[in-house]
Amino acid sequence: SRGLLFQLLGRERVVEFSNMNTSGMSIFVHVIIFFSHLTIFLIPID
Repeated sequence: SRGLLFQLLGRERVVEFSNMNTSGMSIFVHVIIFFSHLTIFLIPID
């Protein structure tokens, strides 16, 4: 997302601050993080 305070796995560093570009690896890492949180929160509801 554009305009975030920091970005994990940026284009030049592991953590970039106030970056206006989004890398593909950053999108992949965030998908994994959100999927794991969703799974953890949905298991007790089952």
